[in-house]
Parts: sequence; C-alpha cells; structure tokens
Amino acid sequence: FGIGFGQAPDIDLTAGVSSIYLAIAQRMGLVGLVAFMGLVAAWFTTTLRAAPHVDPERADWLLGTQAALIAALVVGIADHYFFNIEFSHMVALFWGVAGLGMAMIALPEPAGAA
Repeated sequence: FGIGFGQAPDIDLTAGVSSIYLAIAQRMGLVGLVAFMGLVAAWFTTTLRAAPHVDPERADWLLGTQAALIAALVVGIADHYFFNIEFSHMVALFWGVAGLGMAMIALPEPAGAA
C-alpha cells in the first residue's frame, strides 16, 4: 500500500524516484497509482466528450487545458515535481489546470449564445 507521505527513509539510505508515477506508487501504493490514473483518464474522457458541445472560445480553453495536462503527464515520466509534496505549488498548478478544464464545461452558456 505504499509508505505514506513523509514516511520515506532518510536520504542517506535511499535514492528518490524521478517519475510522478513511481512517486505515487511509492507513497500511495499501486491502489493509489491506479486511482490517480483512473481520475486522469476520467478527466480526459469528460473533457474530450464535452469539447464538441461547447462554444468555440470555451473549446479553445478546453484544448489548452488538455494540452497542458498532457504535457505535465509526459514530463512526469522523468520528473516528479507535479506530485512532490515539497513542491506544493506545482501540485496546485496541475490540479488547478484540471479544475479550469472542468469549469469550462460546467459554466452556463453566455447570454445570447444559442
């Protein structure tokens, strides 16, 4: 089930991982990794299905959030800063962009648009 946040052995004893996927698996276990991957997959499924049904400006914003998360997930293969608890601003950026994408879907259509 992983070792938990803040429970890693001293730096002298182990070398850290440099991948968000390995970091999640180390700290939260395989259950946590599967949950993270499922949440990200659900986000992409929701945003991709909604993209054709929103107005063009929101579709552009939605495409931008999708591209940003794809970039973060690809960079995450060799970098751990989007999940590292010591870099909470990067974690907030990742989930903030995800929230912005969901907001583009959830906001009502502007007045006069049909």
